[in-house]
Amino acid sequence: METLSISTFQRDARRVLDEVEKEDKPVYISNHQQTAVIITLGKYRAFMQRLEDLEDALDLKKAIDTSTKIRPYDEYLKERNLRQIECIK
Repeated sequence: METLSISTFQRDARRVLDEVEKEDKPVYISNHQQTAVIITLGKYRAFMQRLEDLEDALDLKKAIDTSTKIRPYDEYLKERNLRQIECIK
């Protein structure tokens, strides 16, 4: 974990970004009041996917906890005249 001043980052941005990509480790940029984190695009996308999955899980839990009646998925599909998608089976 490397922390750089914003002026160091501005001066060496290309080197810092190359290092983040090569070593796959975050770099922290600080100006004593605010801090930013530089990570690879792959890590960012993975983080956002994980966050979305967790939000979906929380929404599902809330729906289950507050529902008075949950009907089976197969029943829903039959009512809509739909087939189950292969990846869900």
